[in-house]
Amino acid sequence: LQARAVESSSVRRLVGTKQIDGDGEVEVDVTLDGGQIDHARSAQLGHVVCFELIHHIDSALYGTAHTRLAHKHVMCFFSQHELGGAGQWVECRFGQSTQLELAVTVCEIREHEERQPVGCLLIEGLQDAMDKGVVCSNYTDPKHTWETLKNFKGGNAVFTQPTTPIKCGGAPQKIAYLAADYFKKTGLASKTNVVLAMPGSVIFGVPVIKNTLMEVVNRYGIKFKPSYAPVKIDADKKIITFKNVSPEENKCVINTDSSLGETLSGESFIEMPFDMLHIAPPQTPPKFIKESDLVNEAGWMDVDINTLQSKKYPRIFGIGDVAALPTAKTGAAIRKQVPVVVGNILHLMKHDKLGTKIYEGYSSCPLVTGYGKMVLAEFNYKNEFTPDPKLKQMLVFNSDKEHWRLWMLKKHILPNLYWNKMLKGKEV
Repeated sequence: LQARAVESSSVRRLVGTKQIDGDGEVEVDVTLDGGQIDHARSAQLGHVVCFELIHHIDSALYGTAHTRLAHKHVMCFFSQHELGGAGQWVECRFGQSTQLELAVTVCEIREHEERQPVGCLLIEGLQDAMDKGVVCSNYTDPKHTWETLKNFKGGNAVFTQPTTPIKCGGAPQKIAYLAADYFKKTGLASKTNVVLAMPGSVIFGVPVIKNTLMEVVNRYGIKFKPSYAPVKIDADKKIITFKNVSPEENKCVINTDSSLGETLSGESFIEMPFDMLHIAPPQTPPKFIKESDLVNEAGWMDVDINTLQSKKYPRIFGIGDVAALPTAKTGAAIRKQVPVVVGNILHLMKHDKLGTKIYEGYSSCPLVTGYGKMVLAEFNYKNEFTPDPKLKQMLVFNSDKEHWRLWMLKKHILPNLYWNKMLKGKEV
């Protein structure tokens, strides 16, 4: 098979495929946004189909069927493809078909669909406002966020979170804390209202982390607005509209904040002017997942939350952001999901049944609370705080509190863990 170059706005890949016999290997060199990953090898594991989905592949690749037949039992999909119903057969571009014996879907959620922000469907006016003027997002253009912060002269600096699941659920908070610290350092704190508006009723679901973050909020004087779901942005008038989503019994009285210039619109809508607005855009599963029959009613891949096995197709597994799991969608979560799926696949191949490994919902949010300070939230499905014992080696004994050593972990150690351990298939 000939090598094929696939080029997009953010990803350029050269996939070299060779004829494989016996225990041969497929060698893949991948360059992703300037980060070089050398010799990512996929060894033959018998009857396994792998879906290799690269981050942020341009939507022009959607709907293509560039599959490559590497071995009669090993097929690697190195670009987007049609799922066309999760049957027990897979057809490659050569018109040949083979029985699907085992599969793992691994992909991320997307802020964009068909080159248009998903948010434009969920927040009115977001498409026209995004990354223009004083509206910014670290999810789409962090450089614009930094320029917006540097040009800010005071007023309402509003930071929001959508009602949909998002990648790194702590990110909208982190930029709010960093901005508040920056305003303090630049002398703008006294003439700035930092607003953190979230649709949830609490700032964080893990009690000990919630307590620490509320201390951070109070220290900076941040105006925390729970039950605020963003629904509309008027970029020209610099007004964002929220819907109050608090429980029914609390909706009878909605208190607006005159210091922010809030006004009540209708029974449950609140309009707030802004001088800077940071948006975490609503996010959804990729189109090819949503339109498959692997998903639940909300469009997420329907898997058992402990074994990560598809509820509909027992020989299909799902991990990562796209899986319908009641935990935060983070790289830390995938780090714990992969060994469970690998163990179950190997046991299923050998004994025709699942092994004993289970995933208990571990996820982690490194919450940067200011320059040189961080809290590390580690938790499970039950929202129990589950700190890694290895942190004691760094002399960190209370990771639910702010610590400069945790900031060093975030800045220097976690990137090394990601690039040199996780992406090379090492269990960490």
